[in-house]
Amino acid sequence: MGSAGFSERRVLTVLAVDTVDSTGHVADVDPDLAHELLDHIFDHLKRAVEKSSGLLVSYAGDGGLAVFGWPRLLKDHADRACEAAWRIQEIATPSNPLRGADGRPVQFRVGLHSGPVSLRSMNRDVRNGISTVGGAVHLAAALQKAARPGRILLSSKTVTLCRSPPQLTPYDGVAALQKVRLKAYELIAPSTPKLSESIFSNDRLPFVGREKGRRTPRETRAARCDCADRPQALVGRQAESKYG
Repeated sequence: MGSAGFSERRVLTVLAVDTVDSTGHVADVDPDLAHELLDHIFDHLKRAVEKSSGLLVSYAGDGGLAVFGWPRLLKDHADRACEAAWRIQEIATPSNPLRGADGRPVQFRVGLHSGPVSLRSMNRDVRNGISTVGGAVHLAAALQKAARPGRILLSSKTVTLCRSPPQLTPYDGVAALQKVRLKAYELIAPSTPKLSESIFSNDRLPFVGREKGRRTPRETRAARCDCADRPQALVGRQAESKYG
């Protein structure tokens, strides 16, 4: 059967994605055309995930599982996952369609959830890869299944970990989240600013609980430091989130 290599536990954001009606796209077409479509889908998902520093850890022909925050530690893994999910769905727009062999546009369902995940390498007789285990994986998959075609659902846990709040609308009916007392939201737009920018560039982020906290991080940095290369630390209390 083989043996496991590395084993690691880490808090991540998990992205689960599935192609809507993949069987309908390939059922009545030449097998070579079906393979070509699935290759295009895989390439699209991989690019979307890796552009936000995520890793596609499994792929099953018409969907897959990606993690953000491993192997590279990312403090903004929730934001990056939202951005990747948004990029996955952008290909379904009229200006940039991915079409099946039957001519219909390809659509995806995406679910996001954050939490502790156990990862380990697998070395089996028939398969090598990375195994991901944990409630976060199952909840991300449950959100993906509950999402409507072309939509993105995320849990309130992922929302609280976003460093810049995304645009959301409440979404009811995900029983798996209700069992663990979490809420579901539909992603309307990803976080702002872009992930490549520093947190200091977000002029809307104030300090909390200080008289001088009316200043933004950028203004505070300029006022307190006369040397741009000197290490700096920002200390403050995190505001409570409205997302339970």
